[in-house]
Amino acid sequence: MKYNSFSLKIEGQEVSTFIKDGSFRLTLDANYNNTCDFTLTRAIDSNIEGFAPPVLGQDVEITVIYNNITIIKSIGIITRINKRKIEAGLGIDKKLEFNITCSAYNTIPSRRVVATEKVYDNVYAGDIVKELLTEYLVAEGISAEIDYIDNGLQLLEYDIFANTKTVAEVLDDLASQSHYIWYIDYNKKLVFKNTYAETIMYRKNLITETTDIEFLEAEIEETTDDYRNRQIVVGGLGDDGYIVQSIKEDIEEISKMKTQTGGTGIWEVIENATDIDLQEKADAKAEFLLNKYGKIKTEMTVTILYPVKPGGLISVNLPTLGIDYNRYFVETVNISDFAPDELLFELKLVHKKIFEEEDLPIILDTEDEFTDYFKEKFGKIENLTNQKVTEEFQKIDSSIVNVVISDGGMVIIRRDGSQTSLSFTKDGENRITNITNNNNGKSIGIGWSE
Repeated sequence: MKYNSFSLKIEGQEVSTFIKDGSFRLTLDANYNNTCDFTLTRAIDSNIEGFAPPVLGQDVEITVIYNNITIIKSIGIITRINKRKIEAGLGIDKKLEFNITCSAYNTIPSRRVVATEKVYDNVYAGDIVKELLTEYLVAEGISAEIDYIDNGLQLLEYDIFANTKTVAEVLDDLASQSHYIWYIDYNKKLVFKNTYAETIMYRKNLITETTDIEFLEAEIEETTDDYRNRQIVVGGLGDDGYIVQSIKEDIEEISKMKTQTGGTGIWEVIENATDIDLQEKADAKAEFLLNKYGKIKTEMTVTILYPVKPGGLISVNLPTLGIDYNRYFVETVNISDFAPDELLFELKLVHKKIFEEEDLPIILDTEDEFTDYFKEKFGKIENLTNQKVTEEFQKIDSSIVNVVISDGGMVIIRRDGSQTSLSFTKDGENRITNITNNNNGKSIGIGWSE
């Protein structure tokens, strides 16, 4: 599938035309730990059109657009440069090569150490994150805004000894305890939120052996590593003087494994957590671990020419490899240049029990999908309340906080305060046939079959 445009900028300077063929590698990660490698080539003669030599720490921005929609976007900083001078040839044939490695902004907190002792009592993890942001990260160019820092777990006590942990290590610990993730987004904003708050479901990207999305290769690996269907958590001493303990089990999984492997079907794992002194915490820990590891680990690598981003779910059905229809989480996507105007996508997929029953938002990748989806939604729109319309829109754009609908249109209000005004054109049967964005004048038509 060919893209519409490909852009790679260093400190705002477009350098995509200087990328050496076959050198581009971009890894997108569900936790935003993105990395990128590429080689830039230019003539030694500075009078010949080229680019300014790159410098460590510079910002790199990558944008790839398919069907007029930005599918790939990655921003980070240069963390390694290998320079090479090629003297063979004359004039323009004498070249400089720069092999460049970029890393996400997530690397910035790892270079700052918490320098003073911190002692907290009865505090939300998010409050500690805000404090670290103000004291250490704002000075490194990270935004001071706290819009995307949620509360997380309420901690009875939390101590940080001076000069023992980096800011990144503290963020890792607070996120782990809260069952959150943290990352620094494309606008240099620190995000601390529930891991699955914005997970989406790909709508038409069903990978089967007769799919329209042609895949070049598929590889499956199944393992019982880390698997358990009964989780035991052993904590410390509770207020009553007894050891805090919790046992959670999945009856259906135990029955399945009994049929499949014989015996009792029980796979037990003990987690020692001496810092836990409350029953509620032990129960939550056991439930979390059972959800995380309560399915046989199935990892899949699929190579396709269709653009997919990490962090979503994609339906997979490969019966010849023993894979029945199920949802698989896209953990990483490795992207490389494949042919002129075309990229190769290697997807790393894993099954996660926690998503099995989730009603997740749907992502729309093409204009046709957009039209099909909203044709269905707008067909019933006048029977829906503003609250219901808002819920439907939030499934495809989590930044939307409110939708106000009237007979002639609607206003979409987002978290950052921005508004989008849409107006409707209807036919004689009161069906919406055109939707116009009043902000920019663009519109889409909806055709209705008779």
